[in-house]
Amino acid sequence: MKQMLILALLAWPLSGVAQYVYQGQFGSSGTVPGQFNAPRGITVDNGGQIVITESGNHRVQICTDTGTCIAWGSFGVESGQFDRPRGVGVNSEGRIFVADRGNDRIQNCSTTGICTDFGGSGTAVGKFESPRGLAITSDDRIVIADTDNNRIQICTDQGSCSAFGSSGSGLGQFNSPAGVAVNNVGQIVIADRGNDRVQICSENGSCSAFGSLGTSDGQFDSPAGIAVTSNDRIVVADRFNNRIQVCDDSGNCTAFGGPGTGNGQFNLPWGVTVDSQDRIIVADLGNDRIQLFVDSSPPPVSVDFLSADPGTIEQGQSVLLSWAVSNATTCDTLGGTASWQALAIDADGGSASVQIDEAGVYLFTVECTDGQNTDSKGVTVTVEAGMPAFEINAGLNDAWVTDQAPFQGLFFTVFEQLELVFVSWFTFDSSPPGGPDTAVFGAFDQRWVTALGGYTGNTVTLSVELTSGGIFN
Repeated sequence: MKQMLILALLAWPLSGVAQYVYQGQFGSSGTVPGQFNAPRGITVDNGGQIVITESGNHRVQICTDTGTCIAWGSFGVESGQFDRPRGVGVNSEGRIFVADRGNDRIQNCSTTGICTDFGGSGTAVGKFESPRGLAITSDDRIVIADTDNNRIQICTDQGSCSAFGSSGSGLGQFNSPAGVAVNNVGQIVIADRGNDRVQICSENGSCSAFGSLGTSDGQFDSPAGIAVTSNDRIVVADRFNNRIQVCDDSGNCTAFGGPGTGNGQFNLPWGVTVDSQDRIIVADLGNDRIQLFVDSSPPPVSVDFLSADPGTIEQGQSVLLSWAVSNATTCDTLGGTASWQALAIDADGGSASVQIDEAGVYLFTVECTDGQNTDSKGVTVTVEAGMPAFEINAGLNDAWVTDQAPFQGLFFTVFEQLELVFVSWFTFDSSPPGGPDTAVFGAFDQRWVTALGGYTGNTVTLSVELTSGGIFN
């Protein structure tokens, strides 16, 4: 009954942010690969494997999401040895960087544990005091929470660093910063652990912040690990509240978890990361395990495409507008023409033929909603001015020449081998000459209409030409 209650809580709607539910876990207490002793740092490598640092076993493990792991590292001061390692990140080349807390350095390792390092104890830029959090920027620089120096350092893989921050509670000041992450616009997101808040900073140290000490959503008690989802939601391991919070950058948060050993419960969660599927993966430190959570929120509304065929027409012609939509409840037609705006369309997608009688450039738009979110797409149709309008004498559709309508009628020729159709029509503007008059070839009111086009099956597309003065084109 206890486990059922946990799952129900996890699935509760999260105020439009996300709805995370427990997916699985692996690990237990121990020293063999796949077992853990105080897992803390966690990230995902370029192949989707989970990379974990263990402060108790002084090593790194690389695991599948089902718990098949390899391990390397041991306690010590040599390269490839660790003293209570913390944050971990992977660059674009697959190199693994570890915040080697007790040795006050950063180690740069291969996937088999062959490492080099930079840093050392101190307060100068490029030196560290108990570094904890670590993240990688889009250009492969290393962001480090230099915890006991109360600052953030940004370094190359050779150890050339810049820094910002100082001790305090103001913006851009820190009190034992722990986890760091980098969002999609290059800002550094920091778990300001001692100040029980999250700071979002530029690389020059201009920061905003949200959070305070407490147990309500948006409040924290010693936040540790931090990560960013694909849509820049901030995931925080709210350590002493034994939960995970998912926040926007204004501090609107929702939480899941609670203290315990059951599925979806935590004992001092420390590290947190997000994989390519936006699953949240948590280093559940006190329970010596890794837990995975998946977003069960319904997918957002999307207007997948809106197309116009053809994109350029002449006035009086029609354009075929086609669209596809996902996860919408209702859709509206905007812009374009009055007939388009009056069209009631299906939220699953469809098509419509729209006639446009005036020259110009028209923007047709489909806008859809799922009740909370909205998406739209537009397509432009160019309408060119056609030939001046005139009336053709309808009803003169007959044989090539007749006594009743001399020199008038339709003529069709189908060239089967070429798959072409030719049509010609000799006629007058609006009526044939009256009385005893005889048509004079080349008179101003005479017209040749000709058309030629290829056919497939029972469909032919014709290009039509119109002459004046009865001159055959």
